[in-house]
This record gives sequence, C-alpha cells and structure tokens, in this order.
Amino acid sequence: YQLLGGKYRDKVQAYGSVPVRRGKVSIEDCVRRCVAFVEDGYECVKVRMQIREHHLNPDPDPTFGYVAAIRKAVGDKVEVMVDANNGYSAQRAIQTAIRLHEQYGVNYFEDPVSDQNHVEMAQVTAALDRVEIVAGEKCYTRWQIKDLITQGNVDILNPDVVKVGGFTELDRIHHLATCYQKPIQLHNTRPTISTAASLHAMATFS
Repeated sequence: YQLLGGKYRDKVQAYGSVPVRRGKVSIEDCVRRCVAFVEDGYECVKVRMQIREHHLNPDPDPTFGYVAAIRKAVGDKVEVMVDANNGYSAQRAIQTAIRLHEQYGVNYFEDPVSDQNHVEMAQVTAALDRVEIVAGEKCYTRWQIKDLITQGNVDILNPDVVKVGGFTELDRIHHLATCYQKPIQLHNTRPTISTAASLHAMATFS
C-alpha cells in the first residue's frame, strides 16, 4: 500500500461468502456456514447461487429457500447479500430482487443478469431504487469497466485484482470509478495472496 501511494483507511469490512451450486449444497449446510461467519464476527454474509446464464430463470427458484433460512438463522441485524451469478433475465431479476428486499431485507444483489448484457443490467438498475446492483468481476480491463458504468449503470463495481492483471490496471479502474462516483467493492477470486493484494489496494482507495 505504501508503493501505491499510502493508506486511506486502516480497516476494510469483509463478508462471508457461501456457494450453493444452484441448490446442490443443502440449505442446512449453507446456514451452518453463514452462522459460523457471524459467530466469527462478520456482519455481512452472501449466498452465491451460481445459477449462470445456461440455467437462466430457474423454476422453482431455490434462492428464496436459502435466503429465508439464512435470515431466520442470523437475525435482522446481519446484512444478507445475494449473488445470482448471472442467472436471470431482466424481468425475473427485478421480480426476484423486489421479493428478496420486501420479504427478507436483502439490499445487495450481485450479477442479477449477465454482466456482459449492459442493456438488461441498466433495466434492472433503473427499476430498483432500494436494492444496490453489483457487477464487474468478469471485467478484465478499464474499457470493460467503463462500458459497465456508462451502459449498465450498476451501483457498485466489484473488479478482481487478479482478473484485471494486477495493481496497475486496478488503479486505473479505481480512478475511472471515482470520475463516475461509483464505489468499488473488490471481488476476491483466490482467498490467499489475492486477499492480501485486495486489502492493500482497498487501503489506498479514497
């Protein structure tokens, strides 16, 4: 962080993330891991549904069962976040987000549609004023991030220091994001050296 210009903050809030492979991981196991995160001091937990574009708009949708169980287990003070992993069309994403917000207090919805489909991403963002839309982990350059901002208009960007090739491109992305007043919440593809790299980068972000 010193080589990147010095630190802006001393602490970075983290969340616990649990993958469920479109329902192949049991709700009980998912809840157990979320509760363990909360017991370790995490104030936010995220369920990664891993629906993907090739399983678009699942019916029935397992997302609600997981989120209902997580909310019941962790209580109302813990932030529950949902990552659809590009699993919906715009219309279904909007319906899903509204229901998740109204019934379970979900305010954070990641990759509701394909993050390469900027038209639908913009539709989702425009329709939801109480739910923050997050995307960017599949953007590998500042130009892709610029398109996601200007065309998809997501609320929060989550580039990955590994996927963008390191600190140099990430620094360019950060400065670009500040021009559009878009906050960055780094995606972390590898929970080892990438964690350290992400922490050092986030320490420098204003």
